[in-house]
Amino acid sequence: MILFYGKHSLKQCIRGKPIKFGYKQWVVATPLGYAAYLDLHQGASAGHDRQHGIVVCAWDDNSVVTLASNKDGVFPMARPSRWSIQEKKKVQIDQPCIVQAYNNYTGRVDRLDQNVGAYRIAIHSKKWWWPLFAFLPYAAVNNAWLLFRMSPAHGHTPLINLGSR
Repeated sequence: MILFYGKHSLKQCIRGKPIKFGYKQWVVATPLGYAAYLDLHQGASAGHDRQHGIVVCAWDDNSVVTLASNKDGVFPMARPSRWSIQEKKKVQIDQPCIVQAYNNYTGRVDRLDQNVGAYRIAIHSKKWWWPLFAFLPYAAVNNAWLLFRMSPAHGHTPLINLGSR
């Protein structure tokens, strides 16, 4: 979510999230939080096929988990282990492939949000386009920082110390 409190038709409200009001942003990210693809949520659009090839799965773990995907299905089943109170030992349970994929890839966008939120500029504007525009440099700086950390120059090239803020 990109924080925005003003009035606009694309603004969303999602309760239970750290940023409740704003623009919903679809992001594909690496495990470190490198933003590989960004797409602004525009509601139902003609470019997405919502009638064919979507699998919806409800799985009962500690509570009911409902997931939808156009990539992964239910099979092949994974076999994670859980602690059984009745048997007093770890037992293997069946887990749909879609749940396993979600568990493997969750947290990537959270990492991006954490990196972007650490140094967000406190410039406010009432223009609807400002938060959308400002998010792009934030994501670019995040990506540049992650690439610098992976480069050989990371060990011996000093950068500005932003941690002293």
